[in-house]
Amino acid sequence: MLKDVGYMKKGWRYCIFLVAIFLTIATVSAGTVESGWTGSNVCKNPGTDTFINFENGVDLTPITTQYSGVVFSPVSPAENWKYGDVVHGLWNYPIYWCNGNFWASLEGAYGVVGATGRIDFPNGASYVSVLISGSSPVTMEAYDATNTLIDSAGPTSYNLDTKTFDKLTVEHNGIKYVLIHDTGQFWVMDDVCTDTTGTSPVRTPEFPSAFLPATFILGFLGAVLLIQRTRE
Repeated sequence: MLKDVGYMKKGWRYCIFLVAIFLTIATVSAGTVESGWTGSNVCKNPGTDTFINFENGVDLTPITTQYSGVVFSPVSPAENWKYGDVVHGLWNYPIYWCNGNFWASLEGAYGVVGATGRIDFPNGASYVSVLISGSSPVTMEAYDATNTLIDSAGPTSYNLDTKTFDKLTVEHNGIKYVLIHDTGQFWVMDDVCTDTTGTSPVRTPEFPSAFLPATFILGFLGAVLLIQRTRE
């Protein structure tokens, strides 16, 4: 009888262990990538969400704080985000695709390994989606205010000369910024959708995306301690 009680206790411990593992994995939810996207991006709440199509730009002008509640900045070695006017600029269009006449890209980053575009949401967001046209796999990663990776989407497919995009979407409460990158900036971006609200531009410290999220480390340590106790 006592042995049965011991087995029951161990069983409950293993159940708790499995739940801890599930919660750790669920902390970084899986974003989505939709290939073959045609037309404009569709926001979740079209009447209230922020929609940026870059059509108010001037060719080669830096994109920084033109849009309320959204801050565009580069991560070295990229120099900055910039507008691309595909009608009057010297751009490789329509091989790279866009809606309307403008897209966004990174300056000084073509072919440069590690070039990354960053977009901050000072007041937070619960989702971000963008349209990507490119020739190498592009990934978008979402981070919270503690620089913890909370969602990621990608990689995109090769979609040059198809007049289509890949739509990347990350979704999680408390998104403070996203990082967008590939293997050398062989992509352009159009039509940003997010549910952030307008506020003054504020940046959080840069965070290398290669680091493990703190929540994963804490969950792993908790699981190790739980296994240790079941062996006692």
